[in-house]
Amino acid sequence: MNVVFTALLLGSSDLPIMIYIILFSYVVLGAIVAWKNIDTLYSLFGTKTFGALTLTVSLSTVDLLGWASSISDWAFRYSDTTSVFLVSWVVIALIVHLFGWMLFGRRNKK
Repeated sequence: MNVVFTALLLGSSDLPIMIYIILFSYVVLGAIVAWKNIDTLYSLFGTKTFGALTLTVSLSTVDLLGWASSISDWAFRYSDTTSVFLVSWVVIALIVHLFGWMLFGRRNKK
């Protein structure tokens, strides 16, 4: 279902080609992580990160990523659509992961 939803979301949004290249690279990296069974990188490809990506794409289609532009200006000394998209995706993913950790802690406690 996520594949269909992602295809519809990305197909209906107007994003620069560089963002599509980055997202394709992200999918390839996720396939490599799953194939090689690299447990330490699994959190980069979970539902929280996917939700952050979905929220970022949705916010970018209605021009609500102005806050990420100032962060991108500060961090990279320039601000284009790709850097604003990446900065907002990372910030939203960090916030979502932080809230998840605060609410639920580590699930695989031994």
